[in-house]
Amino acid sequence: MELFLESRRHQRFGIFILHCVRTFDNWCHTDFSLEAQRKKGLTSDWREDSIVATKTFLIVASVLYGPVLIWSVCATVYTDHLKLVSQNQSLAQENNNQKIQLHQDITKISGLADQVAALTVQEPEDSLRRRTFKLADEFTSFLIERQKTKPPDAIPNSADPNPSEERRTEIEKSQIYYRRIEEYYFKNFKDRFIGILIEYDSHGVKTGYLKSDFAQRVPYLPSPGSIMEGMDELSLFRDLAYHVDARDHLIVFQITRRPYLSPGAAPQI
Repeated sequence: MELFLESRRHQRFGIFILHCVRTFDNWCHTDFSLEAQRKKGLTSDWREDSIVATKTFLIVASVLYGPVLIWSVCATVYTDHLKLVSQNQSLAQENNNQKIQLHQDITKISGLADQVAALTVQEPEDSLRRRTFKLADEFTSFLIERQKTKPPDAIPNSADPNPSEERRTEIEKSQIYYRRIEEYYFKNFKDRFIGILIEYDSHGVKTGYLKSDFAQRVPYLPSPGSIMEGMDELSLFRDLAYHVDARDHLIVFQITRRPYLSPGAAPQI
């Protein structure tokens, strides 16, 4: 009896085990099929959800950020417009200032041109210094022309009161030559020289003893290279022309002397 009961117990346990195995097998197959279906459904749902989410995001972003974007664009355009207007006004002001400066420069240049024109006006033909050079050149040409027919100098010698006929002839020719020059000078040049010297005196130019020299004797031409070259009456007469300008105004040179400074002393500004 006990053996029978033991065998029955083992038989029931085996049946239970077999039932469990079949149940597990069926559950496994059923679970895998449901999992596949669930995954397939989830994939489809995710795709639809993603499309819906993207559309929703775009709509929300357009609603939220669209006005901000539009305002930003409009603000940028307006700011650029203000900058361009400001730059345009600055350029217009600068252009106006340049025009004013140009007008001032033109006015200044015109004034300087008038001053230059006044200083560089053509010197009259009868200016004092031109008449000075003209008279000196004329008399110099006269002496040079006369020297072409100049006889040998023959001066009477007190040691020979009775010279020969030939010597007397030479002395007479020499005296006639100088006498004619003297006569021509006193007739055609003396008053002109003295008149110009008087004009220099009236303009404040110091003439010294030139009036007396030109009134008493004929000016001479010094030999080239001699010690008297540049110191004769004609040279001094020419030098007077450098004391007046083209309008016969006195030219004055002023020398400003600096005060003596002891060593180490600072100059006064």
